[in-house]
Amino acid sequence: MKIKISQTKIFLILFFLFDMRLMYLLPLPTVLSGNATNKMLLSIFSIILFFLFAVSHKLYFGKYTHCLITLFLILLLNSLNANLKFGYSLSQVIWPVIPFCIFLLYFIFMRYLKSEQNLHFFIKIGELFWSILCILFLIQRVLYLRNHTIILQLNGILPDYYFWHPELGFRIYHVFEGFLRVFILCLGYICIKNNFKQCKSEIITLLLSIASVVLVDRSRYYLFLLILGLISIFLWTLRNSKHFGKIIMVVIGIFIGFVFINNLWLSMSQSISENTGSSFARFNAISYYLNLFKKNILFGLSMVSPDEGNSMYYFVHGQAGIFHYDDIGIIGTLTKLGVFGLIWYIYIIIKSILLVVKTKGKNKALSVGLMIMMIISSITQSYLDSQRLMSLLFTFILIELNYSYPELEY
Repeated sequence: MKIKISQTKIFLILFFLFDMRLMYLLPLPTVLSGNATNKMLLSIFSIILFFLFAVSHKLYFGKYTHCLITLFLILLLNSLNANLKFGYSLSQVIWPVIPFCIFLLYFIFMRYLKSEQNLHFFIKIGELFWSILCILFLIQRVLYLRNHTIILQLNGILPDYYFWHPELGFRIYHVFEGFLRVFILCLGYICIKNNFKQCKSEIITLLLSIASVVLVDRSRYYLFLLILGLISIFLWTLRNSKHFGKIIMVVIGIFIGFVFINNLWLSMSQSISENTGSSFARFNAISYYLNLFKKNILFGLSMVSPDEGNSMYYFVHGQAGIFHYDDIGIIGTLTKLGVFGLIWYIYIIIKSILLVVKTKGKNKALSVGLMIMMIISSITQSYLDSQRLMSLLFTFILIELNYSYPELEY
């Protein structure tokens, strides 16, 4: 029985609502809310949907199918090792694995988005929901800085030190990571390929998204990656222009100017004053975790991040409790998942690069931007960190769509 388009629209709308934690407007049970990196609600949705499609034999099997099956096997072995070697309870080892269940959406999204009509609806509904969410968070920022008023459900994602140190301003971690990291490049590609004509809604959403990254997420490295990805798409699109050499010089000049101004005036992350993201913590975490890795080469230390007070807390986070896997990119991935996880990560990067190289048609520009952003991001922001799993999922989906269905129009 063929799936009706109305069912497709309902699925896509639910995806965005769950991904955005119901727009942070409604309170959720603690088990379903958590912090901004917790995709519990979306993971449950993914599991249910996957089994419904599996029973009806409607799953899509594509270029990344075996990669994802292998990843789940690595996670299983990693969890067993964590339970047997480090004594973590069953609930402790299962909890960090659950967000990875969003990868089950690959087998469903690929079935939907290879249809141009569904792809267009997906982009439009994404524009609508993300524009609303960005506006809500920008309003929240203004209200918080003015009189500390909270209108959104921010339990667990607004660090306490912002209440005690108002001079630090306002920062919400990771809400604008994940899917939006990829979607911004998708919107930028649509604008660039159309010469910024007849794409007003895309431009509005793009500007709102970037404003949210600058003013709410306030991560300089994240902003740097987005700009690098957009520049890559722009240059690839215009690579055959007779003025390409001049365009490169102008773009390089603009980029250097941005970096210079950013270093002088836009200390958005204020990372030096925050133990959790400081350069001190990052550099010392690298040597600390590499030493631990030498004793746990095959399966790593596991993805469990013990709560303070747990006997394993200072073993995982260092004596000062300020080291975190997610601050050190691919080295953090190596430490968490061991050599098997690292080999898998390198393999999917190589596989993705080969697919991008073989891609035909104008949509290759988007794949180039996605691939460059992923590679550079891995230095300090691995796509296997919980907050960027959605980025990895849609990087897979868009790269495969552009390779297997080059005639699709975004």
